[in-house]
Amino acid sequence: MFQLLDETSRLNAMGYEILLMGDFNGRCVGVCEHTGKNKLCSLPSYNGSRLLQFIDASQMIVANTMNCCTGHFTRILNNQRSAIDYVFLTKSLSENVSSVVIDDSGRFDLHSDHVLIRLTLICKPIVQKKTQNEKCVWKINDKTDWTLFQKKLNENMSKFTKESDKINDVNQLWDLWKNAVEKSAMLAIGKAKPVKNYKDFWDKELDYLLKQRRNANRLNRTHNKYHAHDDEIGKRLKEIYFNRKSQVQEGYQTERTISQNPTV
Repeated sequence: MFQLLDETSRLNAMGYEILLMGDFNGRCVGVCEHTGKNKLCSLPSYNGSRLLQFIDASQMIVANTMNCCTGHFTRILNNQRSAIDYVFLTKSLSENVSSVVIDDSGRFDLHSDHVLIRLTLICKPIVQKKTQNEKCVWKINDKTDWTLFQKKLNENMSKFTKESDKINDVNQLWDLWKNAVEKSAMLAIGKAKPVKNYKDFWDKELDYLLKQRRNANRLNRTHNKYHAHDDEIGKRLKEIYFNRKSQVQEGYQTERTISQNPTV
């Protein structure tokens, strides 16, 4: 469960949407006596309690409890009925769910004691963002040879004048003129090498570390609230939390160093 929490938190922090579906062998969903809809139950099984901790720490949505879900029992064997199969998904992904069907009526025979769970997603088209062209930075300083630049510019402009007489398209003329100026600048001045923005990189890394620490702290608080008697798990959770807290402190120190030395 700890490894699953780590992976989902890491992937979600990287911007991925997550959907987990399968047999989790734990009861954590019941039926509301007032609405008849599925809800997270207050008296889960042992494995169900661990699932509730995972749900609380990862902030994932249980599709079985969504309003668009029909059906409840996911495992039926003779007279035994239980709900131990679930669909977990990230909050933003859950907003695209149009229906969840748990076939506890046995409409589809899977030759298994587990029933079919069908989740329908409304797929929205992905709009690709236009990438901005990299800003051109010329290597201009006190040693720039402007005389050489003027000489090269005159040479290329002479060629431009001769070739422009044969062109009647404005866009082609603009490209030809721009290329003449850029070619002159490249020969006489040159472009400066772009400096990597390490601060932006560390801002993203630090944000990821902070999210990891918050997840560990949330899981630790949930354990202390519901299962404080389980010392072994409690020690493990505290160890994970303090380890991530240490990573955040190291991240802050690294960011401070980079801010003080931006050209490193």
